[in-house]
Amino acid sequence: MKKIYIDIDDVIANTTKTIPDLANRMFGKKIRYEDLTSFNLNESLKLTPEQMKVFFATLHQEDILMTFTAVDGSVDAIERLIKMGYEIYLITGRPPQSYEVTRKWLSRQGFSYDYLYFADKYDRYQDQADKPFILSMTRLAEYTFELVVEDSMKMARWFRDRGTRVAIMDHPWNRELAEDSKVTRCQDWDSVMSLLD
Repeated sequence: MKKIYIDIDDVIANTTKTIPDLANRMFGKKIRYEDLTSFNLNESLKLTPEQMKVFFATLHQEDILMTFTAVDGSVDAIERLIKMGYEIYLITGRPPQSYEVTRKWLSRQGFSYDYLYFADKYDRYQDQADKPFILSMTRLAEYTFELVVEDSMKMARWFRDRGTRVAIMDHPWNRELAEDSKVTRCQDWDSVMSLLD
């Protein structure tokens, strides 16, 4: 069965659109969504390492995560993909301690999927690699995906360099990534679906 890799944050969950408001409230910043031009939130938010640690922990608390809305069209698109015969792999770089709340959020939003993995995309969780839902990058490389839907330039390049087609969801932090034969910039889920129709 053909597999589709779908990231969660800023692909099916409106995560980063909540970040400026949270950072502004917590640290008195005046950040706008369009100011988030780096995937590295330390850079975009101009936080100290200690502030970033507090911010990251706050952002991944259940009461915050459960407020995220689903990206328009994402629930229906995934249903269509399943009907088309694809296996759906939801793969996120969230911290492993948010596994249960992520499952709860996906259920509440009405998402169907075959697998949910937390990939150690940014080398943060080697000490938790024994958990069955955590994928190392080495294990992730063993999968063959028909399409990857991501917002991270790093991950888009990683998959592209392995010959996998990537739909990069358009956001301020990934606009430096040029389209090519393997990477297509998508504004919405209709654009993603057009790659598979």
